Amino acid sequence: MRSINEIKIRGYHEDHFQHVNHTRYLEFLEEGRWTYFEDNNLIENLFHRKGLFLAVVNMNINYRRGAVAGDILRIEKLDEKIGKKISFKEVL
Repeated sequence: MRSINEIKIRGYHEDHFQHVNHTRYLEFLEEGRWTYFEDNNLIENLFHRKGLFLAVVNMNINYRRGAVAGDILRIEKLDEKIGKKISFKEVL
C-alpha cells in the first residue's frame, strides 16, 4: 500500500530563525501517517472495529536542510511487513 501527502510550509510553521523547527517535522510525519490510514480505509477497519491502537515507538530523521515558508514537503509512505509489525518508510 502506498500513500502520498504534500504539506505546504506556511509562515506559522517557522520559528524565530525563519525555518521549520526540527520538532515540527514529527507533526508532518504524523499527518502523513494518518493520511495513509485514511487512504487505505484502516481507521474504520482496524481502529474502530477491532479496537486497535497504533503507537509510534521509534522515529529516526536525517535532516538535509531546514524547510522555509513556501516549500512543499512530500511525504511518501511505503510499508513493509517485518514479522507482526509494519514498518513505514517515509520520505520527507
